[in-house]
Amino acid sequence: MRSLLPTLLLTALLVCGKAVAEVQLSFDRSAFGGPALPIWSELDDFERWAVSRIPAARDGDADALLALYLLSSGEPLPLADFFELRDELDEWIAGIPLSDGSQPDADAHRLFVAMHSRYLGTDLASNDTPVMYREEQSQLSRLFSTGEFNCISSAMLYVVAARKLQLPVDGVVLPSHAFVQLRLPGGTVEVETTSFTGFDVPHDEAFYSSEYSDWFSARSLAPPTYEDYLDRDIVSPYELGIFNMINQHTAEAEMPYRDRMRLAELRGYYRPWDESAQKSRLAYYYQEYVHLRENGDFDTALRMYQQLENYLVDLGERRFEDEEIPVLLTAVQAQMADTLGRTGDEDAGLALARHLLQTREFPDTARTVESHLFSVVSRYAVDRAERADYPGARLAFNALEFQCLKNKVCNSGLAQVYSAWAMHYVEDRDWERSADVYREYLLLDSSSKLSQHFTTNLERVYLNWAAHEEWNGQWETAMGLLNQCTQLLDTASECETALAKLDAKR
Repeated sequence: MRSLLPTLLLTALLVCGKAVAEVQLSFDRSAFGGPALPIWSELDDFERWAVSRIPAARDGDADALLALYLLSSGEPLPLADFFELRDELDEWIAGIPLSDGSQPDADAHRLFVAMHSRYLGTDLASNDTPVMYREEQSQLSRLFSTGEFNCISSAMLYVVAARKLQLPVDGVVLPSHAFVQLRLPGGTVEVETTSFTGFDVPHDEAFYSSEYSDWFSARSLAPPTYEDYLDRDIVSPYELGIFNMINQHTAEAEMPYRDRMRLAELRGYYRPWDESAQKSRLAYYYQEYVHLRENGDFDTALRMYQQLENYLVDLGERRFEDEEIPVLLTAVQAQMADTLGRTGDEDAGLALARHLLQTREFPDTARTVESHLFSVVSRYAVDRAERADYPGARLAFNALEFQCLKNKVCNSGLAQVYSAWAMHYVEDRDWERSADVYREYLLLDSSSKLSQHFTTNLERVYLNWAAHEEWNGQWETAMGLLNQCTQLLDTASECETALAKLDAKR
């Protein structure tokens, strides 16, 4: 058993350290965002029934665990087929010669032998490595349909059967392997479910020494060490099912994107404290937006964020040791702000973008996220300016000016607003107000390439303003304006020339 946890980069999804091929994302999402759980993926009848039985699975109910394990397989399953499998297991167990419960140790072993004979295709005469063993086959659903299994899929089958006998059982997880632990009157019994001789195998130093390495190698497993065993995770039957939602069968080459996303969401929902689970869940939401944006489907993106809004808010209130999670969360929320702005709720999109810019940190690895947020702010402001709501446009940048001037996207938007604002007054020949607007921008930005255009335009405003005053016979006022121009601007050669000519005329 080898767990495969996708690692998120904001530009690609990686599995096992290798970039995967472009995934197929085009499918019908009209039924996504249903009421069963606060997740985006659609759940079918069986999946909704299975999640309704999660509380019972936590309590160790055998049928609820069977449903959870089949849910974690990620494959479509008609609800009627689940009940057929349940009845089949009940009938099989009823045919095993068991005690009346007075011999739990013997019953646990008889159950183990019967499982190998009935489902795993092995017996005493079999090779130690069963013929149907497949290192990558971690789905209980496929064990039932094909007979193929690995350590965790066979462990889950045994756990379900043991719970049907009310036996106390747990899963044991190592870095490359999983097995079962029974807590019986005779003591703790560890069960290697992939071997017919694996019942009550002592996991001591000798078992993990070199002479036993062939046992793992024959199963395509990286041989664990005794130290790995001492550091093992003993998990409840319920946790074993949640763990299996991110395993070999969820690799990109093994499972469609849609099914992998559903399992990642479920795992993240049921393990809210698990940092790797939240990163994986957020990664899919990030990818969903990218796909929907490329197809111009912002209405569907809006439905997704409406479904996930509380989750994203709650996640933002948690503290995580992994520094990538806040960055990824902010990236997803930036996408949400962008979507709100594109679907008619510009004020909400602006408010979210401003909140994130004012409360989140943006290390060098998150500059693209910061730019995305500033693009939301800038688009809002430019739109207001196009409607001649210049004060409203200016307010979009309020208290963000220092950050804004460092960001090309935002500085460009800020300059567009001020330029349109000033030109509005220029067209009305309101030279005083246009000069005020140009001066206000230059108080914010006096050194960038954009500021050079404002300097040039401000000088032209003074020239026109002075010419207007001269035409009206207000020579002293005109000269005062030209003097103000030369004093305010570092380079104002045209104002200096006009002032000299006016002084000569006077």
